[in-house]
Amino acid sequence: MKLLTIIFLLSALLLLPACADEPAPPEDTTAITESAPAELRVTEGGQTDFYIIRADYSSQAVTNQAIRLRKAIIDATGATPGINTDWEKNPTYEHELIIGETLRETEGFIDRRALGESGYIIRESGGKIYISGGSDKGTKLAMDFFLDTFVTSGSDVIVPVGYEYVVYHQYDIPALYIDMVQLDDSRTIVLPPSADKTLTKAAETLRDTLYKKTGLYLSIVTEATDACAILLSEEKPETAGVHEIYVDGGRLVLTSGAGTGLAGCAERFVSLYLEGKTGSWNFPADFRYLDLGDHIVIKFPE
Repeated sequence: MKLLTIIFLLSALLLLPACADEPAPPEDTTAITESAPAELRVTEGGQTDFYIIRADYSSQAVTNQAIRLRKAIIDATGATPGINTDWEKNPTYEHELIIGETLRETEGFIDRRALGESGYIIRESGGKIYISGGSDKGTKLAMDFFLDTFVTSGSDVIVPVGYEYVVYHQYDIPALYIDMVQLDDSRTIVLPPSADKTLTKAAETLRDTLYKKTGLYLSIVTEATDACAILLSEEKPETAGVHEIYVDGGRLVLTSGAGTGLAGCAERFVSLYLEGKTGSWNFPADFRYLDLGDHIVIKFPE
């Protein structure tokens, strides 16, 4: 019995080196290659299932861009995309080329305010290609880029899945400061509660000119809070019959005792400090403008 046990143990020991020296499985040396980016074929072999979509209420400028795109694709590839509007009773297609602002977008999908007047975006999302600008001018520039980039005579129109190209408008006044604090869209223009139509219109012109020149869109409100950037005040200047503009507490204050009133003062501010101006501007803490008719005193900026 002892002899059999010894033989069994010796056999087990002899097997151990064989198990330890057994070669490992061969290493997997299969080459790993990255797949090419997915492509969305707008045309293929003279055929297309894409429809060009514009808004049912689109301007003539945007309508012209939709027609321009269709003609360019036909001329370059021989394929004829359909063309339709976003009217709710019209069908929605699997593949669409969407021109300008339409009902195809979800809220905030394209931020046209951020793009600005000449800014634009080209974006592929869910089998649809959006070609749009911050304005009609931007939409035309977007179409120029799309045609130059993707529509070539004798070649199919192919757009990478997930493609996005964005250009932002370059503003004449890239930054505006009051007492060295840069303004942003959280700031406001404050009107007196008693403002009439003339003053309200002047404030809207001020807001719109600011947006055009700086890209800032300041809301017009009737309550002065810490967010106030420009205050149209009913207080009168100490000097009778003049417009006065000055910095107080990190905001610009506009006052007037002149015949044209606050509306005239707002218009004067636009003409002096926004129209025709370029570069960044700062209105320092000691800024004061006083219109004395034939004599104008401007401490800063000149």
